[in-house]
Amino acid sequence: MVDVQDVAFAALMLGLIVRPKREHKAVPSVIPYLWLWVTFGLLVSLGYVNGPETHGNLTSPAAGGYQLYRSCWKFMAFAALMLGLIVRRWSREHSAVPRVIPYLWLWVAYGLLGSLAYLNGPENQGNLTSPAAVVYQLYRYGWKHILYYPLAALLLVEERCRTLVLVAVLIGADVCALEAISQGYSGLVVQGPFGEKNTLAAVMLIPMVLTLLEILAPSSQRSRLFYLYLASAGLTARALLISGSRSAFIASVVACGVFLWGAARIRAVRPRVVHMAIVMASLIAFMVAWNPDLRSRPALARTLSVSTGDETLRWRLEERWPYFWAKALKRPWLGWGTDVDLSLGKAANTSHNGFLALAVKRGFPPALVFVALMLLGLRDGMRTYGSAESPKKRLLGLAVGASVVGLIVHNTVEDSFSIPFVSSSYWTLLAIGAIEARKQVAQHSGEPARKVMPDGVAALGVSRGSELNRARR
Repeated sequence: MVDVQDVAFAALMLGLIVRPKREHKAVPSVIPYLWLWVTFGLLVSLGYVNGPETHGNLTSPAAGGYQLYRSCWKFMAFAALMLGLIVRRWSREHSAVPRVIPYLWLWVAYGLLGSLAYLNGPENQGNLTSPAAVVYQLYRYGWKHILYYPLAALLLVEERCRTLVLVAVLIGADVCALEAISQGYSGLVVQGPFGEKNTLAAVMLIPMVLTLLEILAPSSQRSRLFYLYLASAGLTARALLISGSRSAFIASVVACGVFLWGAARIRAVRPRVVHMAIVMASLIAFMVAWNPDLRSRPALARTLSVSTGDETLRWRLEERWPYFWAKALKRPWLGWGTDVDLSLGKAANTSHNGFLALAVKRGFPPALVFVALMLLGLRDGMRTYGSAESPKKRLLGLAVGASVVGLIVHNTVEDSFSIPFVSSSYWTLLAIGAIEARKQVAQHSGEPARKVMPDGVAALGVSRGSELNRARR
């Protein structure tokens, strides 16, 4: 099974290699010590191919190539890219790469605390058999997903790079949605390539907001990707509806509602929001006329059956959350290293709450740092929305804020922070929102004082200046 996170990272690397503008100096044209890097990668690949436990993964040339990329070359590319950017961050002759990563100390603290939590976890000791195993396990479970934050902050400064990664994310979500829709029409359990319906629905949340961002942008109709955005909106919405995940459905309604409400307050975007509302109302009216009782359709019955007397919600409130809360209190500082409790069985053995899962897995200090970064991301998104001059930038900030709100709502009853696709998209959006907010603060702080001076003070200054001129005369 191809991980859509791999697709996004491959698109990021492709955008750095294929650059239409030669004058762009953020990435050098020469890679130092390339032959050593390639030699090391080839030796690691040979070791992987020769391993007796990996022969079952090499069933075809395509499978062999993907496994080598995923297990050997992706890690090396990730590590080389990060090391190169860290070194170049202090290089004065390359000003195209930003030298400041917003909230870097909070991000490093979260990663270090997560690493300590993993090393301290009693169930993880069997994986820490050698120094190499320790490094790999810490990278895999402590740093792999959050590394998208500094990568996005350093590389996704230009709109073209953002568009490339956005398209890769939407294509990955569309592939998952197509498989889920095919399963629904075939009478199978709708779960996409993830093996679980709630994971599928969580993956659709951020792409739905991103498609609204691109569809409503004033310049989107002139883009060749406009129809891709329309198709992605329909596919992700359809997959979410038939998934049967009520928590993701409510979270998507809240996130999209926040985004559309904010977009309607932008004068240049308001007509497009009205047109979209008319189209959506007509589509819903047509569906209701065709089948007045939508809840009678098996694919939509569970998704639309939201009730306060739900047995699943009562089970979470009375049994599952109190159990994991008590477990988190037993190891409050560094947690248990995992949120899976096998004593509860092979299924339904997690807390079903993203924030509680962080406290159980990593402890309360890392969970508080994570919440702080999330709230800062929400503030940065809304700051960009409120202060940017470009409608596209305002929509971008609004998309960041709406996505964070949707994830907060969803993770009150599910844990989607640990899903690789959701995690990589979430950290990328946080970085983009932080960078854009920094730009807005810098622009407004550089304006002359008269532009931000209150009207009364300005009038007083003018009158006082005219009096001084008369006295001089």
